[in-house]
Amino acid sequence: MKSMLSGTWKLNVNVGGKSGPATFELVEEEDGTLSGTYTGMVGSARVSGIAIGADVEFSFDWHHGKVKYKGTCIDGRLSGNSETPFALG
Repeated sequence: MKSMLSGTWKLNVNVGGKSGPATFELVEEEDGTLSGTYTGMVGSARVSGIAIGADVEFSFDWHHGKVKYKGTCIDGRLSGNSETPFALG
């Protein structure tokens, strides 16, 4: 079965109340486990998460807390929302 999420994703994200570009390099295993890297306005970090059907959740740790993304991947399009415990000044 071909992975829906493995590859490079260039997204516009909102983190801590600020919008900006982000690049996610993701690898999806057969069981839906996600791993990879995030590079964007708060630096870079390792990403981990899970994909179940079209539903996707992944996160990374930053020195201000955990940044979480929750959304869907439908027809090769990733969309969703981010949640952060902080605001960028």
